[in-house]
Amino acid sequence: VVASLEKAPSLPLKADPNSASLAPSYVQETLLSNKNQFFKCYANLLQRSPGLVGEVFLNFTIQNSGKVANQQVSSSSINDADFKKCLLETLGRVQFKAFAGEPVLTSFPFKFE
Repeated sequence: VVASLEKAPSLPLKADPNSASLAPSYVQETLLSNKNQFFKCYANLLQRSPGLVGEVFLNFTIQNSGKVANQQVSSSSINDADFKKCLLETLGRVQFKAFAGEPVLTSFPFKFE
């Protein structure tokens, strides 16, 4: 069982050197550090649908406080409502560092195989 987070063609992250915005690499590292929580969603899915593989794109906003908001599935080759709900709830619990500047809008692909 493999689930991976890839570097996404994400919406532009602010690169203003005068603000302490979040670097794309930091966002990716933070998501990777939480991958076991996302794996749990996939493990539950495999109990219901053994062998199912696919990719899910999640869009979300990282607020200045580091909290995730407005998370949504933008596209998915896995059409299981409970699985998507689990991914969104897991993403909502991810905590990024607080930062100055505008909230960060991004999108990340998750591959499950």
